[in-house]
Amino acid sequence: MGALCLFVGLFLFIKKDIFKLFILHLFMSLAIPYNDYIYYILGVQLSGIKVNNILMLLILILIFKQLYAKRFNIRVSKIDILMIFFFMVVCLYFFVGYYNKNPYLWFDMKAFVFFFLNYIIFRSVVNNENYIKVINVIFISSLFYSVVVIYIYLFMKDYLPFIYGDKLFLWWGNRVTFSNVSMCLITIPLSIYCLLQNNYSNIKKFYFFLVFSLNLIAVLLSQTRIVIMMSTFNSIIVLVMSIYYSIFNFKKINIKKAYRIVIFIVFIWISLSIFYFLDIISGAEILNNVINRFSEGQETLNVRDVSNEMAKEEIIRNIWGYGLGKEAILYNTNYSINNVGPFIDNILFTLGLKIGLLGMLMFLILLLVLFRKLLLYRSSLVIAIYISFVLMTAIFNAQIIYSVPIVLIFILFICISKINREKLLKNLGNTA
Repeated sequence: MGALCLFVGLFLFIKKDIFKLFILHLFMSLAIPYNDYIYYILGVQLSGIKVNNILMLLILILIFKQLYAKRFNIRVSKIDILMIFFFMVVCLYFFVGYYNKNPYLWFDMKAFVFFFLNYIIFRSVVNNENYIKVINVIFISSLFYSVVVIYIYLFMKDYLPFIYGDKLFLWWGNRVTFSNVSMCLITIPLSIYCLLQNNYSNIKKFYFFLVFSLNLIAVLLSQTRIVIMMSTFNSIIVLVMSIYYSIFNFKKINIKKAYRIVIFIVFIWISLSIFYFLDIISGAEILNNVINRFSEGQETLNVRDVSNEMAKEEIIRNIWGYGLGKEAILYNTNYSINNVGPFIDNILFTLGLKIGLLGMLMFLILLLVLFRKLLLYRSSLVIAIYISFVLMTAIFNAQIIYSVPIVLIFILFICISKINREKLLKNLGNTA
């Protein structure tokens, strides 16, 4: 698969087709579970180099060639200026980490290089004319990802210790989860939104229903409580919006739309009931495992709280930061050390340790500025999706910097924040 994608990428590079090359890079990064073993099995890692990184470099070469030829006209925004300052801070703290001989310096450097290079790519490629096609890639990628996850659950459960490694397998057990699953926070509610619109053919409706169904199964297989709760909340927002704006809009009840919403809710309820029954009969107990995850104690959250508290104390002791590559410690509830790694499950405290209070505040400001821009959409759905995405990937995790698929989706949020509200909501249905 990797050789084929690389061949296609080189062909597009020779044709100088930046957008299609970008789409290929985006699809590979989002659709394939973010895991070295999976990359190896699928052959998308050649001689230790990921094919999507090669594609990224090819895109950058074409971009810089066009910039040199003055074919790009990019207006610098406030977020761009903030990103430039953030980049300068990260560069400074690379040398601090190098001076301190921090153990995860090269790991952090690769993560931030990927972040900033892809920011350049997205800002150069994504625009008002093609953003719908980019959103459609997320739908298709989530579909492919869900199929891979289901396949792993059905036929490769015995390989999970090799896929995760001993430490993660001890934590996760038979859960089939990768950071890509956070993508479903976006695709599940958006697929429901598109299903409830009027201007779709039956093929498009089937397509969105397939996205919704397989994404839902992938989320359940992940047993990730935050993703399940936030996806459910976002879906409820969609249904409430549909009822309020469509059924009772202009004091005139749309019987057809009301019928479609009721049928959708009843169908989901019946489908989950049948799935639960078959789940018990087959002995898989997927839903039962999910329910047990919610009935467990608050140990996971307590571990996060303790780790965050200890990180906060370390930041207070040195508000200037320890440099890139600084180790982050995951503590048990009794304050004993559980694991040492490049980050903990909170990006703000992770950044505070590495690039100090200033860097942490700069990234927080970036999140808030983006939130303010999305508020201008006056769309409960857009705001709910963004809040749930940030909570999952930045507050309860550090995926927003350290996970390839999540980094790309976050940068896409920045690009979409520049799209006209009416145009976005009007064209959202044309993603298939």
